[in-house]
Amino acid sequence: MLRYESHVGQGEPLKRACTVAWSPDGRFIASGGVDGVVRIWQATNGQHVALYREHLACINMLAWSPDGRSIATASDDRTVQVWDTLTALPSARYTEHTAAVYGLAWSPDGACLASGGDDRVVSVWRMAEPSSADEKYTGHVKNVRAIAWSPRGTLLASAGGDRGVQVWRADTGDYQHTWSGHTAEVTALAWSPDGTYLASASYDGSVRIW
Repeated sequence: MLRYESHVGQGEPLKRACTVAWSPDGRFIASGGVDGVVRIWQATNGQHVALYREHLACINMLAWSPDGRSIATASDDRTVQVWDTLTALPSARYTEHTAAVYGLAWSPDGACLASGGDDRVVSVWRMAEPSSADEKYTGHVKNVRAIAWSPRGTLLASAGGDRGVQVWRADTGDYQHTWSGHTAEVTALAWSPDGTYLASASYDGSVRIW
């Protein structure tokens, strides 16, 4: 077993790690935590290879782009940042969210990034035009905790504190439908590989397949 002391500084108190993800090629692991720092490790030996330090608060979620060239991070500081994994430098910074950001997901082709959080807004950022959100979906009445693209990239599912799983068109933001049944906040979403089904997990202790 390998152990990565990812967010423990020498002589410093423990700093909780909040999110972790493998690179698409399986060679690296990225982690983020309450210290606002992203650390990159070699998966085979645990060697620390890079550090990204731009966030001012806890990193709630991180996600590698499908090609592994970028890492996106969502934070309590209300920003979404994108990092170039080759240079270890930030390539984009999105500041339109007005509260902490929790949900984060790349489109299957890596052309877009979706984010959502406590401001109840899901934003879709187009990487070719990173200055502002290409689409905004405002159908939620409480915080957004989870976002998932369909395998073809045509639909986005989002869920959170309002307990419903909402589905909408990724290109237009047009609402499609809501699946209801959970009795507590929904925290995770995952499409089946063929896009036929969507799974949701909730604080109510259940996993539902829609």
